[in-house]
Amino acid sequence: MKKFFAAIYILPMVLWAGCSNKTSQTEHNIPVIQIEKAFNSEDGALLGNWAKSIEYIPLETNEESLLSDIQFSDLYPLKERIYIFTHNGKNITCFDYNGKYIPFKLHKGRAENELAYPQNMIADEENVIVNDCFHLKIYDHNGNFIRKSADLNKPDYLQHLYIHKTGDGNFLFKGEDPDNTSDYACIVDADGNTIAQTLILNYSASEVENFKSRSGASSKFSGKEASLGSRVPPRIKPAGENAFLIIPNNDTLWRIDERNAGLIPAYIADCGEYGNVGNRPVEYNRVIGETNDLLIVKFLFSPISYPNIDKKYIQSCFVHDKVTNTTLMLKHDPKSNCTGFINNLDGGIAFYPSAIANGKMYQIVDAADFIDAAEMTESKKMMEVAATITEESNPVLIVCTLK
Repeated sequence: MKKFFAAIYILPMVLWAGCSNKTSQTEHNIPVIQIEKAFNSEDGALLGNWAKSIEYIPLETNEESLLSDIQFSDLYPLKERIYIFTHNGKNITCFDYNGKYIPFKLHKGRAENELAYPQNMIADEENVIVNDCFHLKIYDHNGNFIRKSADLNKPDYLQHLYIHKTGDGNFLFKGEDPDNTSDYACIVDADGNTIAQTLILNYSASEVENFKSRSGASSKFSGKEASLGSRVPPRIKPAGENAFLIIPNNDTLWRIDERNAGLIPAYIADCGEYGNVGNRPVEYNRVIGETNDLLIVKFLFSPISYPNIDKKYIQSCFVHDKVTNTTLMLKHDPKSNCTGFINNLDGGIAFYPSAIANGKMYQIVDAADFIDAAEMTESKKMMEVAATITEESNPVLIVCTLK
């Protein structure tokens, strides 16, 4: 199938060196995430400014449903159920919004219908699709195997931890050639045929050689040898209906066109005094979600470059209000001893979203932490739920309905 190529050119306006003179929007009408201003401000983000209700849902606890290491997990909310993928255990667990456990028959093994080493998943109203060792395997919502879809194990498609399913049923991911000289945004159809491919970055010969010399290991895919080193590559981060591209040391957050893999500048970060510190400036870490009214994005402040930063804010979450073009940072709330939106809906725990979908924001909280926060905040709704669980119970799912 014919491949389409496009290259991006990083203009001076989107380099970290140009961070100091931005306003709420650039002259090209690209919204500006005001990192320096929000980080230095004493103002936190009030949950009630965007959400109209909050619900605490204890998740059913039994031998099959027991969750662990929830801090290393991703949430995949659908209309009637939510999937939780834990990266450490490589497990997929499902619940409805009453907290009832829904069995998902995940079988690990080497057979075609089994999962050998799942990296992540996609969930939509039709199927659950698992990225398993560079193969996409499709299941129904009960975990019954349907078929193996696109084979991503290609010589020039090696780096695709996160996969985004497009509206056309194709799959978008970040690829890297086997010699580590280029990174691509790639789209393939369900059979693995290339629909589009966009060049993200080319690396100079010296950069590639330095990367290989610092590599501590190598890995073989399709007979090709691929170096694994410390170079931080671009990353594709799906967020709801969109897929975003994060390029290290670049202040632009790119949206990827799911029709042709084209790269569209979506937001620019104004980091101010934090943008040119040491060899590890503050950088995008993860896009949590986007709606018509807001963007929630996480930034990383490297302890190497910012040794005096409060440990609570090494990974800081920012809320950009797209209506008012203002940015607020999720601050630490001493009342609940948690970081997040200040909960002015019921006075409960500070809310730190992990996913946004279907007009709602979602978070899971360890049962012991939830009980402690309920006692500290004296939220009536939290206290009622805390009375039904123990510290050994499954986490509590928190759902905020947006206005």
